[in-house]
Amino acid sequence: MAETNSIHSRGRRSIGRAARRGFTLVEMLVVIGIILVLIGIILPAVNRAYKVGVRTRMAADLQVIVTALEAYRQDHLDYPRTSPDGKTVGGGATGIVATYAGAQILCRAMMGQGDDDANTGDGEKGPGFRTVKAIGTDVQGRVYGPYLPADKFKMVYGTTATKVDATTTQANLNVAMLADRSGKPILYYPGIKNADPAVNYVGAGPWPLAHPYPMFNANDNTTFLDARALKLLLGDSPSPPAFNGKIDPGEVAEFIGPFLLISAGPDETFGPPNPALPISSTNQCDDLVVGPGYTR
Repeated sequence: MAETNSIHSRGRRSIGRAARRGFTLVEMLVVIGIILVLIGIILPAVNRAYKVGVRTRMAADLQVIVTALEAYRQDHLDYPRTSPDGKTVGGGATGIVATYAGAQILCRAMMGQGDDDANTGDGEKGPGFRTVKAIGTDVQGRVYGPYLPADKFKMVYGTTATKVDATTTQANLNVAMLADRSGKPILYYPGIKNADPAVNYVGAGPWPLAHPYPMFNANDNTTFLDARALKLLLGDSPSPPAFNGKIDPGEVAEFIGPFLLISAGPDETFGPPNPALPISSTNQCDDLVVGPGYTR
C-alpha cells in the first residue's frame, strides 16, 4: 500500500512539473521588451542605410546629367546659359513665368521637350530641338538632342512661379523641369567664367548683374533655394561678415567650376531647416551638390 501511494505521489509531481513548463507572464514581458529594444536599434540603422542608398542613386543620376551637359558643350561650344551675354532670358509666349529658372533651362537644353511651332516652340516635335527656326512652313537646321534618355528622367512642370506639379499641357511644356527620384526639380547653376570667389562668389539678383559678375547667381533658382542657403552650401559662412557672397579668409569655396547641379536629397527639402546657421547635426542638410569632378 505504501508503495502504491509513493507511485501516485511521483506521478502527481511529474504532472505538476509538466504543467509549469510554459512561459510565465513576466518571462513573456521580458521577451517582448527585448524585441522592442532590438527593433529600436535596427530600424534607425535600416533607415540610414536606405537614405544612403537613395542618395547614392541620386548622385549617379546627376552624374549622368553632368556627362550630358559635356555633350551639349561639344555641340554648342558652351553650356546652357540662364543669362547669355548678361541678358535676361524671357519666359516665352506662354506667360507662365517671367523668366526661365536654371532648372527650366536645364530641361530645355537636355530634353528639348517642346512643340514644333515656329513662334513658341523649339522647331522639333517631341524631344530634341533645332537651333534655326522655321522659315515659313519649312523647318531649318539640324536637330540636336535629346541629350538624356527620355525614359530615365521624369519631369515636373511649373504652373506658377512658386508651384510645381506633375501634370502638363502643351502650353507649359516649355517650362518643364527635370525631376530627381523624389520628384523635386533638379536645380542648375551655370558658372560665370573667370569670376573671382574672393571678390564675388555667389550673387543674387536679376540679370544683367553689375560687374564684377558672381561665379554663381542664386536668382537662377531662387524659387526653390534661397540665396543664403546656396551661399551656405557653397562655403560662404554665417560668421561675420555674414553671407557677403565672397570667400573671405578662413572660408573655403566648396566648388569652382563651369556649372552646378543641386538635388534636394532624400529628405526632399532644399537647404537646411535654418539657412541662417551653419550646417550641423542639429541643422542637417542632405542636399546633393554635383559638378564636373565634384560631389558633395
